[in-house]
Amino acid sequence: MNGFLLIDKPVGVTSNDAVSEIRSILELGQVGHAGTLDREASGLLGVMVGDCTRLVRYLHLGTHDYRFEVEFGRQTDSLDVDGDVVEECSYEHLTAEEIDSALEQFRDEIEQVPPTYSAVKVDGERASTRARRGEDLDLEPRSQRIDHFELIELDLPRATFEVRCTAGTYVRALVRDLARALDSCATTTDIRRVATGPFEIDDAIPLDELTKQAGIDAMLTPRQMMAPLPELEVDDQETERIGYGQRLPIDEDRGVDIGDHAALVAPDGTLVGVAEITEGYEGPVIQPRTVLQTNES
Repeated sequence: MNGFLLIDKPVGVTSNDAVSEIRSILELGQVGHAGTLDREASGLLGVMVGDCTRLVRYLHLGTHDYRFEVEFGRQTDSLDVDGDVVEECSYEHLTAEEIDSALEQFRDEIEQVPPTYSAVKVDGERASTRARRGEDLDLEPRSQRIDHFELIELDLPRATFEVRCTAGTYVRALVRDLARALDSCATTTDIRRVATGPFEIDDAIPLDELTKQAGIDAMLTPRQMMAPLPELEVDDQETERIGYGQRLPIDEDRGVDIGDHAALVAPDGTLVGVAEITEGYEGPVIQPRTVLQTNES
């Protein structure tokens, strides 16, 4: 069984715990997830099954969409409701207009320091593990991009926002930094991932409703999983050669450039594998990187 499942993960379950449960339900050994979702967050979790676990490196989802709620006036050490309150501050001065104005500085490229309680590795160990031991951490900022950041509702001290951001962006850290820009403090009370790349939460199965048959019925094919990549159609002879890892010449008008990865699609519509377009002796070539069996069942 090879495919890609869209799962609606509930609050209180880690991404790894969700994968373990799915592995048990589907009675399969090869199951992995694409894009960790915090334990206290809910929403879309992409789950790879079978040989699709080998395709995770090519799953360029690009962006994640979140809808989240914030409580101004207090901040916890974990920046969510699971932590201890470490700061209280005023929030009565906040208005929708001031918040909208402050959001401008977070749209486009930003530098973000991850939360102390996060999966970021420090000398090979998660920052959250070190933080729970009481260690003081000084995490390095990371470059992220915010494509969309909007205030949806304001009823102080609570507010609701929507954001579209690159993978690796921490919503909790966005809330921390936005509150500071507003001369206040805040913590997230609810985070829900509603989309990741081209995949949306409306197409996901709630984890507590997953059965083996429901998983089989809802499973996307490897080709659908690789939808973010450009596609190259290959004939039967080329498919056979790709199976042996052989390079194939490619016309320069096929819509891909040197360095691109492309999904290779057989005449019957199945995904053969993923290749990188590289420079050959006489022009660009298709260099197979990961080859699958053409049977997608």
